[in-house]
Parts: sequence; C-alpha cells; structure tokens
Amino acid sequence: MTRTQRPRPGRANLWRHRDFMKLWAAETVSQLGTQVAVLALPLAAIGPLHATPFEVGVLTTAEFLPFILVGVSRRRMGGPAPPSADPDRG
Repeated sequence: MTRTQRPRPGRANLWRHRDFMKLWAAETVSQLGTQVAVLALPLAAIGPLHATPFEVGVLTTAEFLPFILVGVSRRRMGGPAPPSADPDRG
C-alpha cells in the first residue's frame, strides 16, 4: 500500500496564494482569447465574408506582422531580439 504525500507544514502552497491565483487566471483568460482570435478571425473571413484562400493567408500574415517587424527592427539596430515574457504565444 502506498502513502500519499502531504505538503509539509512549512511549505507554501501556490494554489492558496492569492497573487498566484490572479496571475494564473489572467494567463488562462489571455491564452483562451488568443486561441479564439486565431481560430475565429479566419473563420469569420471565410464564412460571412467569402474570402479566398489567398485573402485568408494575407489576413493571417497581417495578424503576425507586428511580431515579425519588431524582431527584424531590433536585429537591424544591432541588439538582440527582445526576450518574450510569454514564449508560447503566437
């Protein structure tokens, strides 16, 4: 029979920490919004607007163009690309 490990009395539990819960909830909502936008924008263009595949491609490119331009401009100025606080986005 195996024993379940209980948290030590001196250890902090993140799920009970108010600031961590705020951060976790905000990040969850942010990721959900990002994923909905990535999916809904092309579907809205295809459905009601009757966009062609080329137009959907242009729309998707325009969605990520600011990230590309910021990275290229930083490289041209001689500095490294900015570190991302949220590396799994985009």
